[in-house]
Amino acid sequence: MEKVDKMKLIVRNFRAIHRAEIALNGITVVTGENGCGKSTISKLLYHTFRVAREYEELVFRKIKDDLRKEKSYLRDIADQIFRFISREKDNDFINEKIFRGQLLYDAKNIDELEAGFREITALILSKLSQYSEGKELKYIAERLRRGYFFDKDGENGKSIQDYLLSIESKVFHVVKNAREEIYQRNSELLDRELYKEFSEKKIIERYSIIEAGIPLFDNIRLLPSNLFNDVIYNDSPLATEDVAMFAHWAALKEILKSKPDYDFEPNISIVEGFAGEQALNGEVFFDSSFNGGFRYKRADGRTFDLSSCATGVKAFGILQMLYNTGSLNSKTLVILDEPEVHLHPQWIVEYARMIVMLNKELGVKFFIASHNPDMVSAIKYIAEKEGVSDTVNFYVAAKVEFDNTYDFRELKRNIERFFDNN
Repeated sequence: MEKVDKMKLIVRNFRAIHRAEIALNGITVVTGENGCGKSTISKLLYHTFRVAREYEELVFRKIKDDLRKEKSYLRDIADQIFRFISREKDNDFINEKIFRGQLLYDAKNIDELEAGFREITALILSKLSQYSEGKELKYIAERLRRGYFFDKDGENGKSIQDYLLSIESKVFHVVKNAREEIYQRNSELLDRELYKEFSEKKIIERYSIIEAGIPLFDNIRLLPSNLFNDVIYNDSPLATEDVAMFAHWAALKEILKSKPDYDFEPNISIVEGFAGEQALNGEVFFDSSFNGGFRYKRADGRTFDLSSCATGVKAFGILQMLYNTGSLNSKTLVILDEPEVHLHPQWIVEYARMIVMLNKELGVKFFIASHNPDMVSAIKYIAEKEGVSDTVNFYVAAKVEFDNTYDFRELKRNIERFFDNN
């Protein structure tokens, strides 16, 4: 009986990729020469599942940017009024609610942001109602009209209340549109995020992801994934360094700094696999009290700043920390781009062993881009030994004749064809 793929990526005519149909059932390994499109596939997978998972958060970040001017307007109004009301020694509401940013700048979601705008507006209007429309308030309104925060050619005679109500109206419309976007889950957001990575538009028309027979997205809508709740992308051990050069490095660092849930129960065989003499012979961890953050404690008790350790220790340590923070489970997709680059031959085998064991014991799904025969062979033979070879898929990039693009072809279990291409 033919195996049915729960998740499949299909790419057509995008960058170096002519054609690719790749299953994501357990451990997927793609191989090929440099420039064949392995990293392109990694990034397509990462951004698709990241946007599907973080859709509401991404919309929230966008409206925070859209309302940046309104926040400045409101702060400017408050600043002007503060100077007048301070003479009355009655300014706690402005000092606490606005200048310390408790209602706007600390908002964690759309509801909190909208509530913050409304509350500050209401507080200012309430205070204004206690004062007659004297020279001070007219002076403030004129400063606002003539200042850089409002249209200099705007209508004369507008009051502070008019400006506040204008801000409130803009916030209402932006928030309403954001909620509509979250409800509809428009795939345009995915295309915008892909543009940031590839500097090309309409990328969603050149690939698709099929989950349980249903497209995860089309030109209209992006569905949430039922198979993957989390996606982790690691393409360099330098992601643990102080300066995160890329957004996915920063995201990985935040995961590595997290703490496991209270009900996390370590698997002894996995813990020992990472810490054993054949692997790290110790533990890599995040220490918030240490200036460098990440540290490596060797089995003999000596502790080192991870930034001063070999890149192989960092590479292995990242995978260990992902496990120890409870970040890996059956709904996690881990994308590893050439993980073997910084590992010596014995550690390549041990790294492959940990990949297989994490898949076997926890059900973690892996997508691995590699061009190293040792890594490919180790995954194949260890998966066979552990009885999980049915969920392992191998693909090789074959150059299209008279073209500079590649077809990704499934190798089944015959990985010797991979060695023919290296």
